[in-house]
Amino acid sequence: LAFFMVGNPGETKETIKESIQLAKELKPTTTLWSIPQILPGTKLDRLQPVKDYVKYVYKPELEHPYRQTWSYIPVFENPGLNREQIIKQHQKLLKYFLYYHLTRNPVIQLKHFLNSPSKGFKYVLSVFRNKI
Repeated sequence: LAFFMVGNPGETKETIKESIQLAKELKPTTTLWSIPQILPGTKLDRLQPVKDYVKYVYKPELEHPYRQTWSYIPVFENPGLNREQIIKQHQKLLKYFLYYHLTRNPVIQLKHFLNSPSKGFKYVLSVFRNKI
């Protein structure tokens, strides 16, 4: 199991490529990709360049109140990648590594899926519908 985050301060397309390369070198059976969340009072909170980041985080929800938001919303205003680019990169990583792990570890992935078929099915659908 390997866990990576996309969208940290200073993140660029190049650093994302480096993370992908590291994930391949580690050869984990499962790779989790996330977008960092800011907790008040933390160092990341102090680094946040947006003054009202709560409004920034929930901007999509405020503009479209009936659209569900996910925990995969970038909360850090990153000068290297904007919000849409981070979301797009995250979605590409989820799809890529879903295929990557299925083709390299099909038995292990099948065991994960059979342990919780409904969660596995929902996850696969969400990846392909870009709802993560």
